[in-house]
Amino acid sequence: MNKYSAYTAFQEQLQTLCLKEFPCGIGSWNKTHFDSGTCRSSTVPLLEDPALGAEEEEPATLIEYLSSVHSPWHLSESWGPAADQLRELAVRSPALIDTAFILSFFRSMRIVDKGVSEIGEDLLKFVNLDELILSANYITEINSAHLPRTLKVLELCANEISSMKGISCSPPAGLTHLGLGYNKLSSPSEYKYLEASFWPVLLSLDLSFNNLVDLPDLVCKLSSLSRLRTLVLMGNPLALTPSYRGFLVDSLPKLALLDDVRVLPDERHHFKGLAKRKELIVDEAKVIVSIGTVQGIPNPVNPAETENPPEYPIVSYSYHVTYEFLNDHPLSTTDEERADQAKKTPTCCDSARTRNSVQSSQQHQESTHEESRNPSADTAPPAGNMTPGPSENKVPEDDSSVRLHCTPKVPWAGQIESEYRKVHLQRDLRSLKQFLLRGMRISVVEQKVLSWPAITMESVSAKADSKGGAKADKGKEKGKKKKEPVALRHDAPICRTLGSLRVKLESLLLGENHLESLCDFGVLITEQAAKALPGKAKKGKDNKKKEEKKGKTGRDSVASQKTTTSTKGTERDEYI
Repeated sequence: MNKYSAYTAFQEQLQTLCLKEFPCGIGSWNKTHFDSGTCRSSTVPLLEDPALGAEEEEPATLIEYLSSVHSPWHLSESWGPAADQLRELAVRSPALIDTAFILSFFRSMRIVDKGVSEIGEDLLKFVNLDELILSANYITEINSAHLPRTLKVLELCANEISSMKGISCSPPAGLTHLGLGYNKLSSPSEYKYLEASFWPVLLSLDLSFNNLVDLPDLVCKLSSLSRLRTLVLMGNPLALTPSYRGFLVDSLPKLALLDDVRVLPDERHHFKGLAKRKELIVDEAKVIVSIGTVQGIPNPVNPAETENPPEYPIVSYSYHVTYEFLNDHPLSTTDEERADQAKKTPTCCDSARTRNSVQSSQQHQESTHEESRNPSADTAPPAGNMTPGPSENKVPEDDSSVRLHCTPKVPWAGQIESEYRKVHLQRDLRSLKQFLLRGMRISVVEQKVLSWPAITMESVSAKADSKGGAKADKGKEKGKKKKEPVALRHDAPICRTLGSLRVKLESLLLGENHLESLCDFGVLITEQAAKALPGKAKKGKDNKKKEEKKGKTGRDSVASQKTTTSTKGTERDEYI
């Protein structure tokens, strides 16, 4: 790959200014080319071509061509205020514009997203440069000997820098701001380059959105920067630890701004003494996922079918919410925490409308309680469209460290109060950061179970033995014997994802401790509504009758789907 230096990018940007072309420069359009006192013919030749015949313009008119947004000579993409000033100077005193003047004129240079991959020694030609911004490029390493000695601000955000060794060899002595956010700094061995011997007058440091861990070691080096007043560390894995802000505030008493939030005296007093209790600083984060009300799921039972329902199969429906999260670190749960979680875990309720559906809900409720006693009960079943299969751990194909969790399964209701709450403890903070950047996928899943009479050898033989005697006593026993309950067998559950979306969690990396999100899955198409849609009916003699019978049901299902399904989002508690 060919190196593309910052100086080359500057030269290409300089060409876009057109400093020697209309309305800049010396030409028939500019009266200054007649003024020999302001021109240096040895440097810039005069244009004296009588064939041009262009009418001369006043300098104010030429400057208006440059500044007006409707002018074709207006720069749509500005790369700093110095560029506009230089163009104006090329109108008023065009003879002054030469290479030496340009290199001494610029005090601020901004080259953003231009594909720069190298900082060469050509930058030393800028003898008065105070500010250098090279963000959003492809710079991997920096030789500090190539930086202008007058530099006070160096911004290198969103590059590919993985080490500070090169930039720390002989940096400009007067550097007051260093921006290295959104790079690839990750090793704790880089902390040794943050000492005061390298940056004696540094006032502001931006290390946001790297992969830095080990907060106590980092703070130990930063405490030597006696003039540091502004620090940005958000977006790093270490910023996810519960005592992150308090430990920094107490360890750096001169810090005025942390992560773009002012450090107030009350906050400093609140965290006083925390810097001495390093045993409280652990590289782990606690994330609490809470899911509240789910509403807007259409009723899966067709009201028209409940009038004369078939005896078998008994169909039961249940619903749960699934979400992705990283594999947890084992928690030492106390008895009080278990009791508290058991109190908040909802139980299944009976909401069936017919005798058969009540029996089906009871059967399904027993299976649900049996699953809740299983340690893997919070793991979701496969969430595919009409995909049969038992509840099991399902790991997404794209990331083996992520697993699916699910709320308890409950029967249908107009509004389902989940009240689900689970604590996740994470010690792999770098993986947690990547997960928060990617977001958490949440789905609403419908589970359908068909139940049939259980056929065993005992029931078959008992039925054969009683067949002969049943005819003799048929008249006597008619209407007197109660129907005994029938043992049921259940088919494998059929799971169908009604709605799915990804919840953005980036705000948790920006210092937020709580995130509440309303998930709108749109209109949910149920099984009954799908049958009523046009083009789904079978052809034949009874097609018209079936359409008339299901017409009302289809309209009701579609109308009920306009309400939204909502859940609460994810929150992260901060504790000391």
